[in-house]
Amino acid sequence: MITIISPAKNMRIDRNGTKPLSLPVYSGRSQEIHSVLSQYTPWDLQVLMGLNAKLADDCFDRNLHMKFDLLGTSAVEAYDGIQYKYMNPFTFSAKARAFAQEHLRILSGMYGVLKPYDSIYEYRLEMQTRLSVGHARDLYDFWGALLYEEVRRDGHIILNLASNEYAKAIRKYLHPNDRFLTCTFQVFHKGKYKVQATAAKMARGLMVRYLMTQGIDDPSQVRGFCDGGYQFAPEASSENELVFRRDGGA
Repeated sequence: MITIISPAKNMRIDRNGTKPLSLPVYSGRSQEIHSVLSQYTPWDLQVLMGLNAKLADDCFDRNLHMKFDLLGTSAVEAYDGIQYKYMNPFTFSAKARAFAQEHLRILSGMYGVLKPYDSIYEYRLEMQTRLSVGHARDLYDFWGALLYEEVRRDGHIILNLASNEYAKAIRKYLHPNDRFLTCTFQVFHKGKYKVQATAAKMARGLMVRYLMTQGIDDPSQVRGFCDGGYQFAPEASSENELVFRRDGGA
């Protein structure tokens, strides 16, 4: 079973973290993207990505310092969003790190597919950015089926913990014999259960932590997740969706 997750906009450089083990599998194609971005001025980036001036300057600076070597930061420790804070990969044991390297994949607009301990550098590039690279009209077109093929190479059971922006880069290429299982996290609020964006990011991080630290490779065991007050809700789940719920006070 391969678990897929989204990257985060916020990133960090950590020279004292876990030493990267590998380069991203699609480093060559990432360099094609980088060569295009390197031609953009801060103002161009501001328009392309809808950024304010400060973020555009930061993005421009990241493009200037981008490298493709083993001296970067391990991907799972480079991202600094809510999901990653709740995942807390810095406390993974050696066993959990090894399991994650085999069973966890991060989808990325810049890098395509990342193993947790691939070497990456800071960047800002969402998958939905309308960046033309070569003959590709946008990043979905540029990556095509490559993300699916790389994830599928490691297993036909895919546990989806990614946002729709990234999951659809995999979903559209699924074959009939694939199993694509999505986890949904709901909170009871104002008389009904609903997905709350921030709470869902927290829950995804907790779920990844649960899977990696417990070494879970069987979809049926995913249902045992109960961190953060969540419980599996069989009445709301289906063959391709596992729903977890908690009340608003958890």
